[in-house]
Amino acid sequence: MKEIFVIYNKDTGFINGGAGRVDRNATPDGSTMAERIPEILAKDDNRAVVYFPNQVLPNPKTEKIDIKTGKVIDKTKEELAELNKRVLDECVIRERMREMAIADLGDELPAGYK
Repeated sequence: MKEIFVIYNKDTGFINGGAGRVDRNATPDGSTMAERIPEILAKDDNRAVVYFPNQVLPNPKTEKIDIKTGKVIDKTKEELAELNKRVLDECVIRERMREMAIADLGDELPAGYK
């Protein structure tokens, strides 16, 4: 029977590490998601997994796992604002790095590129 799995950060409840459908009763062959989940968790002690009956996958941009109940909940306005700020900061950094690369290339820059 297929279920939803969600790998999340134990401290924040943020979904990071994956979410999808898994059949924990599938015949192990070395490539099933049910076999890979423990490997993913072993790489980071701060991750955990929760299973749900087959349903719509949670949206990691707007939802997280309540670390006390293991249920899917909406992120707070503050958490969403912080994530949006981080995305904007990354855009500014990428643009600045692009500008620096263009300046470093100088005359080597292909014609018409800027």
